[in-house]
Amino acid sequence: MPSLILLLTACTFGVVTPPDLLDTGDAPVQAEAAVETEPGTARLTVAPQQLNETGLCDATAPLWVANDGETDLTANLIAHGDLTVSAEQLQLAPGEAVEVWVSGTSGLVQIESDAGIETVEVSLEQLASPTLETIAARYEVIEGPTVLEVLANAEPGTRVQWTSDRDGLIGDTPVVDGWATLEWTPMALGDHNITATLIDACGQETSAVQAVCHDGAIVQEGFESWEIVGNAWLADDELTLTDDAPWQLGAAWLPMDIPGDAVEVAFSFYASSASLLSADGLALVVADAQRWDGSLGPGGGGMGFGAGVEPGAALPGWALELDTSYNLEVDPTRDDHTAFVVDGDLASWRASSPLPELEDGAWHRAELSLQREHLVVAVDGDTVIDTYIHDDLDYRGVLGFTAATGSITSNHRVADVQVVTRACD
Repeated sequence: MPSLILLLTACTFGVVTPPDLLDTGDAPVQAEAAVETEPGTARLTVAPQQLNETGLCDATAPLWVANDGETDLTANLIAHGDLTVSAEQLQLAPGEAVEVWVSGTSGLVQIESDAGIETVEVSLEQLASPTLETIAARYEVIEGPTVLEVLANAEPGTRVQWTSDRDGLIGDTPVVDGWATLEWTPMALGDHNITATLIDACGQETSAVQAVCHDGAIVQEGFESWEIVGNAWLADDELTLTDDAPWQLGAAWLPMDIPGDAVEVAFSFYASSASLLSADGLALVVADAQRWDGSLGPGGGGMGFGAGVEPGAALPGWALELDTSYNLEVDPTRDDHTAFVVDGDLASWRASSPLPELEDGAWHRAELSLQREHLVVAVDGDTVIDTYIHDDLDYRGVLGFTAATGSITSNHRVADVQVVTRACD
């Protein structure tokens, strides 16, 4: 009986039978089954291990929390001490890292997860606020360029911004070895409040103020912008205080703050009458602005400022009279004269000098210099008064000219006026 041979072919899934096990007389050996990979694990990583930072602008620093494993990770952050964290729980995918901000000064941050616990020591130090002090005197008078200095307690990289309340921003300089300096040429005359503002790398600021006065001559020429009052009138920069008519009273005032004890004035003046006699004269006045109500003083022999001849209240302040008419009650001489009078008291003049005839139809030149107590007066180039005035003239005043006539008359005119003061007086 013929033999029957049955050939069977076996297939497996996932297992490959090596060829050398086929077509042999040996029984096939079954291959080993594949081993499945175990599920991955999460891995908690924190950096840095210690968080120590100094010179911070806001006492805040970053901490990195990462999952270096193969499955998702839940991490809880617990802050101790005075610390706070920007996130208290994190869900991290494999390979993910998250930045967490830690604020405060010192303590611990504990990070807990199924993959373990990490603890980070934290010490954060904020940048100290800068300090600043001015070195110069509280009030300094300067003329022209100067050097401003401040002493600064601040970290490197700090700068000082300088401003003047008159000139605006005047400079920006670094702090070098604890000092900041600025070479400054002032623009505006007079008082400046200089503010030095120290600004550090964190934007923290501190300021110091120094008072500086930029001194120099302030010159006012002519009658532009002067206030003309009473019978006075102005034409072609020639001021007529009174016409040659009876009982005239006129004045002109410079709208400018004048120091009562520090001023120089030069002017030309003219007095003339169509009649044989003329009166009464004119005066240069600096009225005390705090005590003066703006009204004129008595006319006639009072010349618009003084009391003792005609009824009325005198002007507070001082006056230099150029008197062309003798008044027995008050005048030091029958001659035309000049006198320095305080608070309009004509009978108590502080200094005087006789003068040649003034009402001669010619122009004359007068110059006055008052520097603190020292008074110098010149007429037509001759020094006629050089003395010291011991009254308190340290006030802010209004400068002007006054003149008057009475029953006897005269033209009184002033021209070519120049007023010089110092910005820091």
